Amino acid sequence: MTGRETLGWLRAYTFAVAAIYVAVTPLEHFAVFPASLHEQIGAARLLPSFVWSALHDRVVLIAVKVVLALGLSACAIGVPTYRFLAPASVALFVLHQCLVRIDKSGHRELALLYCLLVLAAFPAADAVALRIKQARAKNSAESTYQLGLLLTGFVFLFTYAAPAVYRLAHAAPAIFLDGSMAHYVVANGGELRNGTFGFAWGAALVGRGPTAVFFLNVGFVAATFSEALALFCLVNRPFRWAWLAFCVSFHFANLLLLNIDFILNTLLAPAVLVALGPVDAREPFHARDSQASPALSPQVGNDRS
Repeated sequence: MTGRETLGWLRAYTFAVAAIYVAVTPLEHFAVFPASLHEQIGAARLLPSFVWSALHDRVVLIAVKVVLALGLSACAIGVPTYRFLAPASVALFVLHQCLVRIDKSGHRELALLYCLLVLAAFPAADAVALRIKQARAKNSAESTYQLGLLLTGFVFLFTYAAPAVYRLAHAAPAIFLDGSMAHYVVANGGELRNGTFGFAWGAALVGRGPTAVFFLNVGFVAATFSEALALFCLVNRPFRWAWLAFCVSFHFANLLLLNIDFILNTLLAPAVLVALGPVDAREPFHARDSQASPALSPQVGNDRS
């Protein structure tokens, strides 16, 4: 499969995941929060205050949700206007994230947002789309699609590596020795968790005594270093598959022990890492162009005229 086709499949899958996420998120419920909680954060600070206030009307929120879900779905299908629709849909998705960040915390959707930003900036609808404009597709070298795949992988993995490196640089080793993990598990893995899952297994595990807490701390250290090394997936294929197994198990453990769901990341990880394909750091992009798109390479020695 060529880079153009792989990027097309990744675009279709990623935008479909985003469309489903938007469709099932009850954005209109945010209209019931007090106005004092609706602080403008991130890109929302660029909006006039009266526009920001108007956005929290229930009808407006429903309209934003419907328009965004339809826009993301159209990008997943690969409509001919993708090059214009994708940036507009991703910009609206940024606004969507500003609206749902009542407590300014959480980064469950961050990897998805970063992937959408990259895919919107590349010709990701040149394949696996409703209509492929062949002329435009030929103008994009294979290296362009490979770069799109590489950057998508980079931003996805960066959301793991950056927090882990920060934790190691600013909080280690104290954070691994002061009982922080046990406290966090009890706070999030008990019946008082302000969430929708209600798993109490984390608190029950801590209650088993020092041995259980010790293994939790060991797992915390191992997970932190695994996250910090995430970017090595870009250059080492065996490490990539090992890291993918870690990633999926890590998120299931977080769900069961801490009631933290990273379902979006769990869905994205296999697609993004598989799309990266074989790794050969010695092969430059221009070499891939000549191999994958011979029609674009000059014909030497075949001129019989």
